[in-house]
Amino acid sequence: DPTEKKDFELALATFRKGEFAGAISAFATFLRKYPETGFRQSALFWLASAKYVKREYLDAANQLKAFTSMNEGHAKFPEAMLTLANAQVELKLPVEAKKTLEDLIAQFPNSEAAEAAKERLPKLKMP
Repeated sequence: DPTEKKDFELALATFRKGEFAGAISAFATFLRKYPETGFRQSALFWLASAKYVKREYLDAANQLKAFTSMNEGHAKFPEAMLTLANAQVELKLPVEAKKTLEDLIAQFPNSEAAEAAKERLPKLKMP
């Protein structure tokens, strides 16, 4: 659907301009308007990323969990796992963050996100 694609691209352009509050609104509206869209996983990723930047860590984590419950073949999957771990750290959930980082390294060992995870893992403050 060309309208659906255009709406997704407009929301993404809003994110890329650094208008994160607008991107949150645009992606949330997009997901409500097109609940069965093929862009669902991508929209969840960008919505979560905007929420993370706006320090809405709980919502970001929930969106990223929804994202990661889908297709692991998505190009942003490793980055989503890393952002989820970062949100978990911000939410003071180090055990969950450690598991997310370890899973990221195990599932995507050659990704840039896994390299970042390897650096962050030893720095986690465990209870």
